[in-house]
Amino acid sequence: MKFPNVASKLALLWTDRMDVYFVEEEVSPAGETIRKYATLPALKDQICRISFPNLDKALPFNDMQETIISDPKIICDRNLDIPAGSRVEVRRLSSSGDVYQSFEGLVLKSANPSKYESHQEFFLNMFGDA
Repeated sequence: MKFPNVASKLALLWTDRMDVYFVEEEVSPAGETIRKYATLPALKDQICRISFPNLDKALPFNDMQETIISDPKIICDRNLDIPAGSRVEVRRLSSSGDVYQSFEGLVLKSANPSKYESHQEFFLNMFGDA
């Protein structure tokens, strides 16, 4: 069953913004392949939602297992082409439009985006919190 306009209504819930930087490859004079990220985003200011669905729970009375590991997921427009290995910067915005939290990570190479009728989801290997 298809629901018309579900994607546009769902996108109203996406209050975050992301910039996506693709990997560029160059060959050095010595013949080595050098991978680096573009200085300008390939996708800029795209609406999205960052979610932290898999937070490991710390076990009570055990200091050795107090670390919490997050597995952040990005939810965005299904038509965006975001290759694995891309660097993503996500900004959480307040209701007034000010950035109150930002995250950086790499699109996991081991998982292809899950594409649905209304959106797509992919996981980040997060390496920063500003």
